[in-house]
Amino acid sequence: EITTLQIPEIKLPAIPSEISVPCFGKLYGKISVITPVYSIRSSAELWNNTENEMTPQFTAFLATQATSPSIEILNFNLNSSVRVAIPKMRRMIVAETFKFIHNALAVEHQASVIIYGFSSQASAKTTVKATTAHYTTDIVNNAFFAMEGGISASVDTTYSHQINIPILRFTNGAFVTQKAVARLEDTTITLTVGNDGAMMFNFHEVTHKCDLHFAISPSTAKLKISAETDTVPLKMKQTINADAVMYSHIAFDARFEAEGPEIKNSLLVASGNANYGYLKIELKANHDTELVGDLSGILSNSLNIVIDPIEVVFDFQNKGNTKLRFNEALVAKIDLQNDYFAIIKPETQQINTVALARFNQYKYSYNFTVDNNEKEAGIFATVNSEANLEFLTTPISIPEIKLSFLNMRIPAINDLNLYEHTGLKNILTTTEQSLDVDSKILYQKSQFHSLGNLIAELSLKSPIFNLNANAGLYTEDDLVFRLGATTASIFEALKSKLDGTSSLTTKRGLKLATSLSLENPHIEGNHDSTISLNTDRLEAAVSVATIAKITLPIFNLEANQQLVADTKTKPNAASTLKLKGDFNLPLIKAIGKAEADHSLKLEGTLEYISVESSIKGNIDGTILEYNAVLGALDNEANIYLNADGLRSTSKIIANAKLGNGETTILEMDVDENLAVEASVSRVYAVLKFVSNNEANVLTFNTNGKHIAQATIDFSPLTSLTADVEIDMSQPSNVGDISLFEKTAVEMTGTKQKISTTAKIDTPVYTTDMAAELEGDSPVFKATLKSSATSAIVLLDYDMDASIKANVDNEALGLTGKIILTHADLTMDIQNVITHSMRKKRQDEGSVSRHTLNVDITSPTFTDVNFRYAARRDGVSASISTPSTGLLGLELQGRIPSQLSARLYSRYASAPEDDVDILVIRVTTKDAGNLKLQVADNKEVLHDMFLGLKERLPAITSTLNSFADKYGIFMHLITSGKHIEEAFDAVGQHVFVLSIYFWDTVQFFLDGATKFLKETQLKLHDYEEITTLPVLLKQLTSAIASILEQAIQMIIGNLESWR
Repeated sequence: EITTLQIPEIKLPAIPSEISVPCFGKLYGKISVITPVYSIRSSAELWNNTENEMTPQFTAFLATQATSPSIEILNFNLNSSVRVAIPKMRRMIVAETFKFIHNALAVEHQASVIIYGFSSQASAKTTVKATTAHYTTDIVNNAFFAMEGGISASVDTTYSHQINIPILRFTNGAFVTQKAVARLEDTTITLTVGNDGAMMFNFHEVTHKCDLHFAISPSTAKLKISAETDTVPLKMKQTINADAVMYSHIAFDARFEAEGPEIKNSLLVASGNANYGYLKIELKANHDTELVGDLSGILSNSLNIVIDPIEVVFDFQNKGNTKLRFNEALVAKIDLQNDYFAIIKPETQQINTVALARFNQYKYSYNFTVDNNEKEAGIFATVNSEANLEFLTTPISIPEIKLSFLNMRIPAINDLNLYEHTGLKNILTTTEQSLDVDSKILYQKSQFHSLGNLIAELSLKSPIFNLNANAGLYTEDDLVFRLGATTASIFEALKSKLDGTSSLTTKRGLKLATSLSLENPHIEGNHDSTISLNTDRLEAAVSVATIAKITLPIFNLEANQQLVADTKTKPNAASTLKLKGDFNLPLIKAIGKAEADHSLKLEGTLEYISVESSIKGNIDGTILEYNAVLGALDNEANIYLNADGLRSTSKIIANAKLGNGETTILEMDVDENLAVEASVSRVYAVLKFVSNNEANVLTFNTNGKHIAQATIDFSPLTSLTADVEIDMSQPSNVGDISLFEKTAVEMTGTKQKISTTAKIDTPVYTTDMAAELEGDSPVFKATLKSSATSAIVLLDYDMDASIKANVDNEALGLTGKIILTHADLTMDIQNVITHSMRKKRQDEGSVSRHTLNVDITSPTFTDVNFRYAARRDGVSASISTPSTGLLGLELQGRIPSQLSARLYSRYASAPEDDVDILVIRVTTKDAGNLKLQVADNKEVLHDMFLGLKERLPAITSTLNSFADKYGIFMHLITSGKHIEEAFDAVGQHVFVLSIYFWDTVQFFLDGATKFLKETQLKLHDYEEITTLPVLLKQLTSAIASILEQAIQMIIGNLESWR
């Protein structure tokens, strides 16, 4: 038998299905910095201290130490650790610590978190302590959080400090604790917070305690707060409770109490309730305060609000009864009240406010109410006030006052009784003054047939005056308005009675009737008016009658006014006003009577309108007892308008006279007539005015007559003719004055002519003037001639002036000439302007010219000639006299590069030779730059002074002769000798000074030029160093093109203007 070979069972090792990673056991690091002044060492360690695979655990440490042998404040120690463990791989524990130690501050913190399934728990504790020489504090905080079958959390905090500053005598210590706990159990959240604190401030203890409890669930919520503060100056207590039930109500109540140095007791109680079921809201609050000290008394306030579907109530009351002590002898009693009340219901509404203010014996109050109900609506108001003015009866004395800055004294006043000496005793009659006012406005509602009645009443009572007034608008049958007022007073002038009625009737058309009467010792009046409208026949009628009477000790007046109008036959109206009065003014001894009548008539139809007016009046009286005053006025005017046009005439005759017996002091009369006719094609008007006057005042006597008349005939677009003549003569014992002026105007479409002449004649001056303007297109000519003669020969003159304008062929020609002749000179002025229109200038090359020549010939002074000429390419001007020569100016050039100017002179000894004074030329340099060349003559100034010096005696002599000839004693040349000496000195040195001045200026210019050329500059943000000339050249080059464009634009505008 062959034995079979047995192969053993082969078992391979199990291949692990988990991945394992090798982990370190401990990681450690350290850093050290050591210096002679300061050293710091830090070390960190991470340690894997897991004992078995089911309980992993890791720990980390950090430590830092700093030391300084010289700076103690830099020393500190810091240690921190973190530990993480997972016992049995089912829960996690995390714990950490932190510790910081310093000589002024120490902080220590410990915290841990445990998580086990759906439960967790966390806690932490932190301690902080600060210590300094004057301040120490300790803070400890503990926090806890847990979640298992609910949520709960708590925080406890303790704080204390001590402050001691002896130099300020200040000490303060405090100790405060707070604990807060929150829980969630089932569906209820509860929060409880408690605070306790104590503080010592300069040996005064202060304590405070506050507790809060709040709980809320899905259907309810409750809040309770209580607090109490106790200090030496102030004590307070507060309590608040609130309760809310979903879909039921919300209610709260609160109580606040306080005591203080000036407040004996202050209590505020408030409550509120909102009921969802009854839809009602209530709010109540009361506040009472009792004051002690200089201001003592009781202040109270209350508030009540109710809101529900059937009413709204608002009630606010504010009262105060206090005493204010200024000193032991002076105490003021002050009472205040201010109440508001409102109630709103569907059937009634009322608003009321009451106010009261009292200061000792002075009182003021009012009551205001607005009420509305089913029967009426009204506004009611009352006002009451009281005042005792007894203090005004006490005599006062004011010592003497010295105003040193004004060097004056205000004398002393002794025993001044304001109540008697100022007249208040006669006006107020008593020191007990009061005022009571009652008023109302009431609307009486009607039942678903009239608008109702509106009534207003007012009553005012005071010791010196009473008023009762009422007004009403009634709508029972017709619309009626009634007004009544009565006043009573201790003064007769303030007594009156007013009655008025106005009614509107709508039966058989519309009729408005008004009646008004006023009774007063000084004023009386009655007014009656009726306005009616017949709606069937569309006829209207108006009747108004007013009578008024004024009776005063110095003046009486009666007035009567009537107005009647109707449209029965044709629209017409007539109005009359009659005034009659007298006056008596004893102060100026004036007595007299006056009357005035005014009437107005108006008629109108579709064919015409006619208006007639008449005013007549007169006055007859005396002033200053013996001087008669007389006056009369008569004015009539009418206007008539129809389809053909308008006609109107007016006449005024007036006279006023002041005389003494048979002697007329002042008298003037006026007679004026005006007639106007106007139509579409013509307006014709004539005015005549004549006035005479006479005056005899002291030694002055005059008797004048003034006449003016004017006629105007105007046809639109055709012609205008006018003739106005004024003749005024006023002779008097000091001389006669007269004026005559006549102006005629005749204008048609092709010819226009206006001329006027005047004569003014006074005792010292007589002037004649004639002016005429005549135009016959295209030529217009104006002339003016004027001459004057006077007793003062200097004022005599004769002037003849004319100007002629011709506009033809697109060119304007203007020629003017004036010749003025005087005893001492003759002036001849010639002015010619030729201006071609732009188009004509461009087409024909025409130019514009202006020449002005003035020639003065004077045998007294000297002859003067002035010449001026202007063209497009230049201007020239000169002035010359035979004795001094000529001074001229030339300016040529149309563009800047061709401009040249020359100021020159010609000596009288060589009138044909020009002597240049100043020459200016503009030339063009390279690159188109302009160059300005200036040349002057330094010897001219010397020659001018020498010439003036030589002629100064002749000038002085001529002026003296002129002054002597006309009696002018103003001595204008009294210092001629000194002026001549001054010119001698100036003439000797002016030439030398001019040369010296020029050399000095040249020296400074050379120095400045050298400085500016050689000084190098470096500008900000500019790399290169450069000189000022180079910099300026770069700058001017940059703006050269802009200037050139601007110059070309200006020249172009000038060309277009020419």
